[in-house]
Amino acid sequence: MKKLFAMLLALSMMLSCTALAAPEGKAAQTTAQLYINPQLLQGAPEQVMTLVDTINSLVFTTTEGENYMTVKYGANDTDICEYTVAADDMGGLYFFSSLYPNTAILLDFAKLAELIQAVLPVNMDEAAMGLMGTMDQAAALLTPYVNDVAAFIASLENDVVADETGMYLAITSQHLGALLEKLVGRLGNDLTLLQGLDTVLSSIAAMEGSAYDPAELRSMITSLYDEAVALKNAEAMEIGSIGMYDADGVSTLEITLANMLLVSIDAYVYEGMDCVDALVIASQNGTSDWQATYDAILDGTSYDVMFGLSTAAAADYNYVQVYAVENGQTLAAMVEETVENANTDAEKVTTVLSIDMENGDQTINLGGMAAETVLVDEAAPSLEGKYVLDVMALPVDMLMNGLPVFAENIVTAMPEVIEMLLDALSEVEGLEFLADISLTEEVVVTEPEMTEISTPNEIGTEINSNELPEEAPANITIIPDDEIAPMAAPQTENVIEDM
Repeated sequence: MKKLFAMLLALSMMLSCTALAAPEGKAAQTTAQLYINPQLLQGAPEQVMTLVDTINSLVFTTTEGENYMTVKYGANDTDICEYTVAADDMGGLYFFSSLYPNTAILLDFAKLAELIQAVLPVNMDEAAMGLMGTMDQAAALLTPYVNDVAAFIASLENDVVADETGMYLAITSQHLGALLEKLVGRLGNDLTLLQGLDTVLSSIAAMEGSAYDPAELRSMITSLYDEAVALKNAEAMEIGSIGMYDADGVSTLEITLANMLLVSIDAYVYEGMDCVDALVIASQNGTSDWQATYDAILDGTSYDVMFGLSTAAAADYNYVQVYAVENGQTLAAMVEETVENANTDAEKVTTVLSIDMENGDQTINLGGMAAETVLVDEAAPSLEGKYVLDVMALPVDMLMNGLPVFAENIVTAMPEVIEMLLDALSEVEGLEFLADISLTEEVVVTEPEMTEISTPNEIGTEINSNELPEEAPANITIIPDDEIAPMAAPQTENVIEDM
C-alpha cells in the first residue's frame, strides 16, 4: 500500500504538469473520471459493490482561466457541488459556490495578515527578518564544508578510467577516508559551529532530564578524525562506482554503492521519441552480480526489491510508467497522454491512468482514471447580484445555506451509499432512529379526504368564513384599519453590482 501511494503521488505530480496551455480568452477545462475494476471484488457484499459503482460514477471537472479556477464534482449524472476561486486586481481572492449561489466570500490578504498578527505573540515582519538572518548565518557556516566536498569531487578526476566507450570511477575506502578527514578536521576547529552544536545538544539533554558535557562532543570528533585518517591510510577497498557509457545509441549512467544499491539510467531515442529508463535495485545482503539479482527479483526467488521508471516524450505524445517488483509480483502505474489539434482552439489532451498488477504472465487491471482537457470560452465569475461577505462569515454561511444544499445534492446523487452510512450510524447508541430512514424506497403521498368542520359558538350557531360575529369575544381587541401601521421593509445589505 505504501508503494502504491508513493507511485500515485508521483503520477499526480506528473499529471499536474501536463495541463493544456490556454490562449487569451480561453480556459482549459478538464473532465476526469475514476475507475475501480469491479471484477476484483466478485463475491464481495452488495454494499461494497454499491460503493464501487458510486465511485466509478464520480465525475470531476476543473476549469482554469486567466484569473480563476472552478472545480465541480458529481455522481450518477447529478451535480453535487461546484467551487470557484477568482482573483481581483487588488490582491484579494473570492470564493463562489453552488452551495451559496447568492454569496461571494472575500479573502483579503491584508486583513488576514492583520488577523494572524493579532493572534500570534510575535511580530511577523521581525520573525521573517530573523529567519532570513538565521538562514544567512547557516549558509555562511556551511559554505566551507560545501567547498570541501566540491574540491573532493574535482580531485576524483585523477582516478577516472576512460576509453572510447565511456568512463569508469571506482570509489574506494581511501576516498571516503580522505573526505572525512577534511570535513571532520574542519569541524574540530570550527568554534562557531561547535558552540551552536553545544547549544542544541544542551537543550535536548535538558528536555530529557540529563546533563550535557561539551567535552564529550570534542572527544567524539577527535576519535572520528583518527578513524578517518586510519581509513585513508589503510588498503583501498572498493565501496562504490560511477560509470558513464555510450553504446548502440544508448547513453547510460550507472551508480553502485557497497554492492547494496544499483542505480541505472538509460537515455535514447526511439521512433522519434525521447526516452528515459531508470532502474533502482536494493539488495539486502549485497551482491556481486546485479544481472543475476535482477533476474531473481523477477522470478520471485529473491526477496530483494526493484523500482523502475520509464518515460517517452514527443510533440503530441507523452508516456510515463513507474513500477515496483517484489517476490516476483509487479505493481505498475502508467500514464499515457495524447494531444490532438495542437496549438489550435480545437486542441484536446486525453490522459489515461492505469494501475496494473502483474504476476508472471498474468496481468490484472486494478483501476485508473481517464481525463480529457479541451479549450472553452472563458467565463470568469461575476459579483453582480451577490452579497460579498468576509471570510470569517464563511462557517455561518456554510452552516445555514451550504450544508442543506450539499446534503440534498449528495442524497440525490448517491442515495444507496448514504443509506448504507445511515445504517452504520444507527448502530451507535442514541442514533438508532436512523435505521428507520429510507432514501431509496418510493414514498407515496395520498391526499387526505376533506370534511366540513363545524365550530359551535357561544349561542349554538355555526361560524364559517363568510359569517363573522358582529362582536368580538371579550379577550380579543380589534384594531380599526386606519390605525394599522404599515410593516417596515426588511433591512438588507447593499448588493455589489460589479467586481
